Amino acid sequence: MTPSDCEQLDHLQTEVRSAYAHSIDSLDTLDLCTAFNHEESRVSSSVACCLPAVASFVDELVPRLRAGGRLIYVGAGNSGRVAMMDCAEIPVTFSTDEGQFIALVAGGEQTATKAQEGAEDAEEDGTAQLQALNLTVKDVVLGISASGRTPFVLGALKFALQTGTLTASITNTSPSAIDSLGVDYPLVALLGPEFIAGSTRLKAGSAAKQILNMISTCSMMKLGKTYGGLMVDLRVGNHKLQARGRRIVRQVCKETMVLHSTRGLVLPTEILKNFHQIQNDDAANTLIARCDGSVKLACAVAVTDLSPSEANTQLQSVDGDLKAFVAKHLNSTYIHGNNASVEVDGDDPEYFLCIDGGGTKCAVSIATKSGVVSRGYAGPCNFNTVATEELVGQAKKATMEAVRLLPRRRHSYLTNYPRFSKVWAGIAGIHHAEKLNVLINRLERAFGVSMESGTLRLTSDGALLGACIEGDASVKTGISLISGTGSVATAFRKDSDGHVVEVRRTGGWGHLIGDDGSAFYIGKKALQALLTSIDSSEADESCLSEMEGEVLAHFGCTKNAVLSRLLYSGKNPKSDISHLAKIVTRLAFRDKDPNLQALEILNSAASSLAQLIQPLTVTCPPARSVLILSGALMGVSKFRVLLHEQLSLAHVAAFKEVISIESASDSAVELLAAQAA
Repeated sequence: MTPSDCEQLDHLQTEVRSAYAHSIDSLDTLDLCTAFNHEESRVSSSVACCLPAVASFVDELVPRLRAGGRLIYVGAGNSGRVAMMDCAEIPVTFSTDEGQFIALVAGGEQTATKAQEGAEDAEEDGTAQLQALNLTVKDVVLGISASGRTPFVLGALKFALQTGTLTASITNTSPSAIDSLGVDYPLVALLGPEFIAGSTRLKAGSAAKQILNMISTCSMMKLGKTYGGLMVDLRVGNHKLQARGRRIVRQVCKETMVLHSTRGLVLPTEILKNFHQIQNDDAANTLIARCDGSVKLACAVAVTDLSPSEANTQLQSVDGDLKAFVAKHLNSTYIHGNNASVEVDGDDPEYFLCIDGGGTKCAVSIATKSGVVSRGYAGPCNFNTVATEELVGQAKKATMEAVRLLPRRRHSYLTNYPRFSKVWAGIAGIHHAEKLNVLINRLERAFGVSMESGTLRLTSDGALLGACIEGDASVKTGISLISGTGSVATAFRKDSDGHVVEVRRTGGWGHLIGDDGSAFYIGKKALQALLTSIDSSEADESCLSEMEGEVLAHFGCTKNAVLSRLLYSGKNPKSDISHLAKIVTRLAFRDKDPNLQALEILNSAASSLAQLIQPLTVTCPPARSVLILSGALMGVSKFRVLLHEQLSLAHVAAFKEVISIESASDSAVELLAAQAA
């Protein structure tokens, strides 16, 4: 290692001295333990920041494991030992093939009991050990390095990237050498200095163990290795596991009885007899023995009265997923038993998905050729304010919520998506974004579509409103205005193929710089009015106006505590300020005695929105264009009147047509389905 390398190491977060360094040697034992515990408590919150990326990584890992691929951990020192421990536990806990989980450790397996610190500097050894495994496209390589610069790990990851293998890394520093490699899933848990400077077996080791446990456990659960939190895929090998196996079989049987009773079904006599018999330990042991020690197979036999071989065949037909097996058997009973008149799934229809990824929430709509059939919602998706993995995670979360609400869905949709023929993703912030290829890649993987084939369409969220004119042959141009928590206006025109393309935008810069005329703008104006009155030397709370009094009441504090309540409450100030717009609109638009102060703020907001639209009319002349309005404020009819008044004052001519859209994702997904039809 060169002197310059040493200097770089001195600046790593994991090498810096902790806040306790100046007094640590003088602490008594209890205070020492208390300080240590306090530092370790930081691990979970740091790991929590990685959850969207971990979840996306697990979603990509599972199909590869199901196809027989391997998860290969690469680490040195304590990181390698943590990896070895996880690999050792997975096969015995979940009955997996021991060759499917591999730990490559600098210095070899002997480092499990005796450290070989110099081995981590051999980058070529990391390359060689991984090269010897003959990687395939089904394999996954996960490098673990607290410092993010361990040569052994770097060598392995570089080789994996050259082969096109899916890669991930667990690090505790940023930026790092591993960051610069461009691994597919960088999992970075920033922990700060260790309790003892440089001792990464402490917080860094705890974080690595948590993340590895999470990855392996959640992957096994997605592969059907558990049932209702039970380790059903274990094999009984000692007295403890025999007792656990009996308990699991009984619990699965009991839950099956509950599932049948909720459907109004009575279990067949033979199965009820099985359930009664396995309450006896000898009978339960005999059943498990008949199934070659497989607790999962014993459960399958008990709940169906099939032979072990037949039950095993049916289990394999659902990839060994006991939950899917039980549901399949339950549905079969439901269809062919006393409830044969109940409607059941037919062939899957063709599904289309639209993702409206806004700065405040993500809304998705699923449609068939007959129209919108389901919707789901999740958190914010602005490309400039949310990490890519979290953005895609929110889109997946909203989609899964919609999938679960699909009518007549197949059971597999409870845990997986249907196949989407086309996906339109409208994501806020992509006009001012770099590395869109990363987002495209994640969306393609998440939803099984591609930009190249035309099954994935990626635009801004505002472009979704262009669907209104794309399906109308009489209109060539249009302007959309979104005014909710934020605000943006977009000009559209049709290209030679009849598809709507964006030609110009105004606004959409976020609340720190723009969002004029939005709910945030209105709330900010109301808050400014309140603070101005509070700062007036002679003012007390009795001197506040009606609107200012209601704004103060919203915060539930005294006038001198408003700013601290807003800025230091732990809540999102943007959301809190935006909520004030409801107070302003209610006061301004009440039927009797409208509040003039509130109305003045709304007129100012409407004027700001008119100023967003006015420059776009050069590109899209109003007489030949459609004005498309969307967002929470545009849903208020009296506010739309104010907007049209302000457009007139700004000398904007009347539009050919004005359309209000409640759901941009509904409009866009209906277009996808209509085009397919």
